[in-house]
Order: sequence, then C-alpha cells, then structure tokens
Amino acid sequence: MLRKASLFIIKLLIANAGYSQTVGITKVRFGLDPIKSATMFFPEKDGLNNRFYFNTWEATAEIAGNYRTSLVLEYGYTKAHLQDYYGNIDYRSKGNYLKVGLDFNITEEDPNMELDLSWRFGVNRFSEAARIKLNGEFYENIRVVNLPQAERSLVWGEILMSYKVRLMKHSHMLNRLWFGTDLRLKFMNSLPQRLGYASMNIPGYGLPNNFCGGAAFKLCYQFDIHHSLMHEIKHKHSNQFSREQYRHNQL
Repeated sequence: MLRKASLFIIKLLIANAGYSQTVGITKVRFGLDPIKSATMFFPEKDGLNNRFYFNTWEATAEIAGNYRTSLVLEYGYTKAHLQDYYGNIDYRSKGNYLKVGLDFNITEEDPNMELDLSWRFGVNRFSEAARIKLNGEFYENIRVVNLPQAERSLVWGEILMSYKVRLMKHSHMLNRLWFGTDLRLKFMNSLPQRLGYASMNIPGYGLPNNFCGGAAFKLCYQFDIHHSLMHEIKHKHSNQFSREQYRHNQL
C-alpha cells in the first residue's frame, strides 16, 4: 500500500515533465589506490640517511544514484620521511585524512566507461617533526638538533576530472572490476604555520602550497544494488502517455 501511494505521489509530481527519473541506488564500488597502497610493502630505512620515503594507502567507496551522480568517500593514511637537497633537514610526518564529494558523469550513459567532473572536501589530522643535521669537525662530524613537533588539522578543496573504465568486460567473473584515473587540482586557503621549518608533506594534500596538482588511481569492485524502482514518464507531441516500469535485479 505504501509503495503504491509513493508511486502515485511521484507520478503527480513529475507528470508534466519530459524526462526519465530513476529512484534508488544503482551501484556501489569499493576499492584501493593500487599505486599508493603498494608502498605499504616497502620498509623504512633507519637512521638519518633516508632521503625519500613514503608509506601510504587510500581506500574509496562510491555510491551511485540518480542523475548520473555518485557520492564518494576516500580515506587514507600517509607516513613520510624526507630530507632537503643537502640533507640538512630530516623531516617526518604521518596522519590520516578523509575526503568527501560528488562525481558527476558528463558523458552519455555507457555500461563500460564514464568521464566524471568531480569535487572533494578534504580534512586531515597529522603530526610532523624535524631535525637539523650539522656536519663538520666542530660538531664532531655530526650533531642533531631536534625542532618542535606539531599536531595539525587542515581542510582543503579539490576539483577533479576522472576517467573510469570497466576491466575484462567479457569475463563473467571479473567484469565487475573498474580502473579509474583522477587528475586533481587542490587548493588550500591557509597554510600551516612554520615552526622553525617548512612542512614538506601534508597527508592527503601534498606540498604546502595554496594550489597543488596531483593524480590518483583506483582499482574498484562494483556491486549492482538494484533497479527496483524505475519510474519513466514519456511524452509524445502527438500522443502523450505515461508508463510505469519496475525491474528487480538481485546481486
């Protein structure tokens, strides 16, 4: 009874429209960034001779619904151990980040690919610290001075162009795998305050600039939730009519 009443109300609201409307979630994708997550298998070198080290992973969840729009959540962790060009500053940072936003499919609906224009709102929480290495006979060849440690939380925005394609579309077992590539423009209004040294890496964001570019990759598995409530209103100039169609697809 409730289902019939809901359909009747929807029909009244859009009876004069000339478009199709799909009610409900159509699919969900879960995945990882395979490039970033691969760094989890590389151990960090001990000592002060580690010029460049990243240990990071990123997971994503995408919920697709009406109007070619998807709600996207991205959660990740980054640990960085970096040094400047001369090796005088030994910098470390680590922390988690969360990004929330929407993907808008700007291409014609295709079961095997899509091109999205997207945005993200990002927030993180991380710690950073640095040491100065002084070399020379006066310092008995090497001396280390610890600089203040900082706990920070920053927010920023991102604009993305995303291309997603279905892998192995002719395979019955693997045709739910999708691979995506993102090109990102990140922007942050307020940069972290310097504490005797400049931040070298902001988890989830990157370099400490007001504008920062980036790229990301996603390997996802798609679950088709349902097309259980599809309400199509079609109008013709010569013979206007309405048609309601329901389809039930199980996982």
